[in-house]
Amino acid sequence: MKIAYIGAGSFRFGYGLFKNLCAMAKVLPLDVWLVDIKEDLLPMMTKFLLRMRKAHKLTDMMQVQMTTDRRLALENADIVISSISVGQQDSDFYDIFIPQKFGIPQNTGDIVGPGGIFRTLRCVPVVLEFIRDHAEICPDALHLNYTNPQAALVLAAHQKYPQVEMIGVCHELFDGMKKIAKFLRKIGRKKIKDWEHLDLTYTGVNHFTWLFSCEYEGEDLYPLIKENADRGGKYTGRPFNFHLLKRFGYLPYPRSRHIAEFLPEYYNFFNRIAIAKKWKMPKIRFIRFLRIARRAVYWYYRQVGRRLLPAPRPTTKGERVNEFCMGWLESKEPSSPTPHQYLPMNIPNTGRKWVSNLPENSVVEVPGYYKDGHAVAIPMGNIPEEIAKLIRVHAENTSKFVNAALSGDPDLVLKAFLADPMCQFIEDEDALEDIMWNMFYYEQQWLPKFAESIPKKEDLQKSRRFVTKEDLKSYKEATKVKWEPKASLREKAFFP
Repeated sequence: MKIAYIGAGSFRFGYGLFKNLCAMAKVLPLDVWLVDIKEDLLPMMTKFLLRMRKAHKLTDMMQVQMTTDRRLALENADIVISSISVGQQDSDFYDIFIPQKFGIPQNTGDIVGPGGIFRTLRCVPVVLEFIRDHAEICPDALHLNYTNPQAALVLAAHQKYPQVEMIGVCHELFDGMKKIAKFLRKIGRKKIKDWEHLDLTYTGVNHFTWLFSCEYEGEDLYPLIKENADRGGKYTGRPFNFHLLKRFGYLPYPRSRHIAEFLPEYYNFFNRIAIAKKWKMPKIRFIRFLRIARRAVYWYYRQVGRRLLPAPRPTTKGERVNEFCMGWLESKEPSSPTPHQYLPMNIPNTGRKWVSNLPENSVVEVPGYYKDGHAVAIPMGNIPEEIAKLIRVHAENTSKFVNAALSGDPDLVLKAFLADPMCQFIEDEDALEDIMWNMFYYEQQWLPKFAESIPKKEDLQKSRRFVTKEDLKSYKEATKVKWEPKASLREKAFFP
């Protein structure tokens, strides 16, 4: 099996993916091609993987190549994996701290809010270049996307190149349900050794997904979870999720910081300090930590490559790329059985056949599997309308974000801002437009599609709200809010 990994220099996803690839190589010969635009990262990551290959005696089972030419890597590929970040922490800095100046805090900023919108603008054109080459060179290959914003990228790919089997993959279910399984053991179900023994249904949009059923050997565990909701935050580290369980009757499973950004009444300028303290969420995304983490992880990769540190062990856990690959391969065999364990897949809700009361063709996260080499899901029917209403606005906004990214039209970007709940919370359309133009100005190097619309500095300086370099010169300065939302909005904020 030939696997082309685009974005192999990823400091967060590369580690888990490499461990999965080594586990897969124990049962299936692999030809792995590592691709990245940064030539300095490729030798480091290649040495790291080669060290793992040798340490675990996989030399005969895994070939490893590196290249900056993705078209070469895609030739005869069976699986394509992508995990990229356009601008990395440099663009993340502007995503977070320019909106912060206007009183829009973001503790993640990669799916919704100003940060999610601009990440969409940066990533959609780049990922579509991958998918275009994929469609031309290896149209029958499976494409696994680990890049955020997940739903927007999957939607854009299916709109432009529907012949490519692209699936969005996220590890939030694995981590979230691992903690739920631990919680269940604490409250009396000690036989549940692993979350994979649970029968689950769930759906939503990526990072805003809800658990709708949870059973073990035929027993409905939701009543037990609800009865012990007050203890859930302690055992899972996600107290906000259990607050929502008590409020809506169902539990979201991603990390609390992700969930909060989809519900700005719970996370905004007025209550972010209280919320962060009460429910153990960051007040703002810590870009400085990510920069430090990147340097530390790359140091680790180099030390392993030089044999100064031991190579990590292969595993089928973590990103679980082996399950996504092997399941797809096995499904293409004649009379392949339907698997008992389903995988979280981000795929289009074509014909509303997966979730009846979420928008047609919106990208939903659902329990999925492969049939004849194609992703299918467990039909969820109608989910509770109170929760569907919360999800629906974000599912509909994804298409607005994608249309803006494809158009190069700042008017469509502004419409995306005006539709997003996090942006709406400040109730100031002029301020939202100023945020947008400031972000365009500072992020212009990553937005070539909008080149003709990027404002000049002298034009921005004439506006009422121009974020200067002095405003961003340090983290201390960058976190200061310069234009506060009107005080009357405090009444809309939830306080624990």
